[in-house]
Amino acid sequence: MTQTLRTFALQPENTAGKESWTLVATTNDRKEFVARFTGKQLERNRHSLAGAVANSKHPRTILSPTRKAPVPLTEDAGVRLALIHLTTGPIAKPDRSDAIRYGIDAMSSEEALYWYAYCTGPVASRALRALRTLLAEE
Repeated sequence: MTQTLRTFALQPENTAGKESWTLVATTNDRKEFVARFTGKQLERNRHSLAGAVANSKHPRTILSPTRKAPVPLTEDAGVRLALIHLTTGPIAKPDRSDAIRYGIDAMSSEEALYWYAYCTGPVASRALRALRTLLAEE
């Protein structure tokens, strides 16, 4: 059985003067789009982006709007950032989004990887709904 090697990177995209960041996962030399942070979602998740960068042993100032090069992230930081994007995307209530972010940050690495695999697999919509309910009931 071969081991899957997964890495994450934040790629800056500045189009028409608007800052955005794209989270890309590379699995065994195959790149795939995971999430795009732009507009309101970028502002809501800026703290999570900075946390992922800091957890990957980079200074927080690396998230400059003028940056051109991708920012490599550790697997754990990339998985957590992807989960935050996937689960908080459709949520409008800030308190509920915050509860979900805090819950994902409190997960162990194994638990975060489990939920990431489940939320990006064939039953993703049900898994995302279950995770939202688990972390921030309404």
